[in-house]
Formats: sequence, C-alpha cells, structure tokens
Amino acid sequence: MKLLDNQCLCKSKDCRVLLPEKIEWSTLSAYEFSARRMRSIQHYRIVRCNSCGLVRSDPVLSDEDLAVLYRESEFLYPNESRYAARTYASLVTPYFGMFPRPEQIRLLEIGCGNGTFLDEMRRCRVHTVMGVEP
Repeated sequence: MKLLDNQCLCKSKDCRVLLPEKIEWSTLSAYEFSARRMRSIQHYRIVRCNSCGLVRSDPVLSDEDLAVLYRESEFLYPNESRYAARTYASLVTPYFGMFPRPEQIRLLEIGCGNGTFLDEMRRCRVHTVMGVEP
C-alpha cells in the first residue's frame, strides 16, 4: 500500500505530530477495513498545522489503495447503522424549528458511510442531503 503526503490547506509544511501512526499494515485487508475492527487503535499519524491549526491525517493511503479497500469491503453492520441513524436524527430534528421554511434545511454529512443517516434525514423531510465518504 502506498502512502502519500497530505499537505495542509494553507500550504504550510510546518506541523506538529499529535498522535504517531498506529496501523498494522499486515492486517489491513478489505475485511478488516469493512468490519472496522480495531478502529480505536489503528489510525494514521495525526498532525496539527503550526500556521493555521488544521488537524489532519498525514500521510494517507493513495486514492487507488482506498478504492480497492472500499470496492472489496462488505457492509457488515446494517442493524447498528440503522439504530445509529435514528439516534442521530432524534438529536438533530429538534433544531429544525430554527428554520422558518423547511426547504432551507440542507445537510452535508462528511463520513457518510453507506448513507443510512442521509436516508433517515430524507424520511425527516430534509429536502437537500449530501454526503461524502472520504
């Protein structure tokens, strides 16, 4: 697997390591990736930019390697995903009253996985929902 530098948005190369990398590359298979096993103990190196303060992972897997992991992985937790989406919806929907018109409500979910929460938000009458799974 190939790691690539993940440059800060402000273009500064001056950063401080917050957490050193902890990835067991020998076990990072599509199965391990999809099951999210050892998620709390496996992670990229996490750095903070000394210029702008952005916290990010650096370096990261190449787009090609990530595409293989996503393509070969399986969705192994459908029930948990549905329950989590319902729980999150119950926390978010009370704030919908802040919008005078329902069509003003727009949702962007970063890290949307299979889109279960986005589907739940559609059921809650959010007209514009978008997600990205980085």
